[in-house]
This record gives sequence, structure tokens and C-alpha cells, in this order.
Amino acid sequence: MNSTNKIDSFKPFSYKFSSRHNPTKRFEIRPFTEEDVEQVLDQLCTSFAEGEPLGHYLGVTKEMWESQLRPSVLRCVEENLGVACVDVETGKLAVTVTSYDVSNAIAQPFFLPSKYQALDEIIEMTAVDQDPSLKSEKFNDVVFLFCLACSKEYQGLGLAKDTVLWILKNHPIMSKSKAITITATNPKTKIIMDKTGWETTRVLNLIEYKNKKGEYIFESITEEFERVNFLKGYKEIHFGVYRPEKDANQ
Repeated sequence: MNSTNKIDSFKPFSYKFSSRHNPTKRFEIRPFTEEDVEQVLDQLCTSFAEGEPLGHYLGVTKEMWESQLRPSVLRCVEENLGVACVDVETGKLAVTVTSYDVSNAIAQPFFLPSKYQALDEIIEMTAVDQDPSLKSEKFNDVVFLFCLACSKEYQGLGLAKDTVLWILKNHPIMSKSKAITITATNPKTKIIMDKTGWETTRVLNLIEYKNKKGEYIFESITEEFERVNFLKGYKEIHFGVYRPEKDANQ
């Protein structure tokens, strides 16, 4: 399975709107393309290095994130599944959402082992170990929403929620899929899940999580975050699914 499986009739979209919290600010939701890749990567890697809890605990740096996120960003451009919310006035990226087709990821894996064990642990746990019932051989049947990032400058405007909701309801591919899956490692992402109609399918207690080597690599995460005053009480991640067809029939 390769890029020739992309929907031939895919047409670039553009949705412009005013911020609910600041009506003077205008934004555009559009696909991101190859020309946007470096800017998208910079936003994602900066956001993840500063606030993604699992990477924060294991010491994953911006440069380390880039080594794994680049292949996923390129794949979602290839599959027409990259979405950006852009400040109309400045052209700056406010929100970035990267997703990929699950069946294609199985047929042509792009999460290859890196030289960073900590990063591989996170990818294995959050992106690879998905619910088997949601895997499909049909292209665009199941899509995984992998990364969601909002630049600090635009936080507090509800743009991440607005972008995700638009994708679920209107994206020419994702809104027609059988299911969209997500792994919320950040409590902020879980809040967006709750506000946009996702079903929580599994909750993983990180303190009890044991990797393939039998190691409890996150057993001290709550204690450590308490010590450094970062996400106090943090101890679990949430796996979720959104079913567009079910939502449309309600």
C-alpha cells in the first residue's frame, strides 16, 4: 500500500472563522503541505519538548522528537491528513494536527527503531499498541490522530478544540472514515476529547505499566512531577475513538 491509494478526488479545503474568545482574530483551517513541513515540525517538536508528559519524564529533547516526528509528518502529507489552523493576518501556525492511515502504517511502517530508547518506548505504547478491533486493511477506514499542538501564543482561544471538531465533522477523508483513534497523553488533550465527542476505550495507569522487557519505566512519574511542580497528580493516559458514522446517525 502506498501513496497511490490516496483519494484521487481529494480537494484542498479552506475554512475561515473568527475566534470565539477574540472575534478580531481570524483563522483559517487548511491542509498543510510539503512547503509547511519544517514549520510544522518546529511547532510540534517545541510543543512536545516543553509539555508532552511522557517525553518530559524520560528526558526526550526537541531534537530527539524531531527524529521520530519527521516521518509521521511526511506520511500525513502524503496521505492528505495533515491539518493546520493558521493566523490569517500573520500566516503563523496556531494549531497543527497530524494523522495517518492505520492500514498503511501496518503495511509500510514508518516508526522505525531510533537510537533513543525512551522515545521508542513512548511510540510503542501510544501509537503502535492500538485496539486490534480498530485495525483495517481498507485504506482510510481507520485513521490515527497522532499529534495535536497549539503554539503558546494562541493558547486560551479554544483553537485546538475548534480545529479538532472541524476535522471530525468536515475533513474530506477523516469525517468519512469508520473510526478515528487517539491517545491522550496530555490532560489538555483529554479535555478536548471530552468536549468533542470521543469515546474513551481504555485508561492506562502509567505507574502499573510494564514494557516488553518487564520494566516499570513510569513507576515514579507522579512522585517526580510533584517534586518539580509539573502536572501534579499525573498518572494515566487515555485511549479514545471517534466514529463519524455513529455521530451522523444520532
